[in-house]
Amino acid sequence: MLQGARVRLRPFMEADLEERYRRHADLSIRGEFYPLNLRSEATFRANFAKDGFWGSENGVMAVVDEEGSVVGTVGFEQVVGDVDEVNLAYLIYPEYRGRGYVSEALRLFARYLFATRPGMNRARLDIHPDNANSIRVAERCGFTLEGRIREGWFNRGRWQDVLVYGLLRSELDGIEADASSARRETPVAGTV
Repeated sequence: MLQGARVRLRPFMEADLEERYRRHADLSIRGEFYPLNLRSEATFRANFAKDGFWGSENGVMAVVDEEGSVVGTVGFEQVVGDVDEVNLAYLIYPEYRGRGYVSEALRLFARYLFATRPGMNRARLDIHPDNANSIRVAERCGFTLEGRIREGWFNRGRWQDVLVYGLLRSELDGIEADASSARRETPVAGTV
């Protein structure tokens, strides 16, 4: 378990599955920018049985608050290609947004991945250009805007641009380990 000032990150457990799938299947909690892809419950449970939602190329952890409630998720996916980097994503459930959980969880998660993946030199966030809240989170967590991918993401029936924010291993010391000094955040619907 990864411990921050206000949140913990931990692997999902079998006891979490019913609620986790309910949240996964409820598209209304994803906000305007989070991907709408769905998996069947059978596929969802099979993926958990295979690797507990944690593998070498992708993984998801639960974001847990001080009371022990799962308030969202944070995850990674290996980017395909010649660059050894991972794409990070997060989702805080609507009733827990605006409490600073995203920044702290993202910092903890990035530090953990850099500490456990020796070949990884980059972490990145792909963010929709209109997602001002996620842009603020990226900047608050030390990510740098690296460019725009024109029409690089198909979501909600159309091709959309994506801003790429990156964090290098060498920049890790410049970010706080926890969000204790971060300003209160406005609600965040997730990356992309």
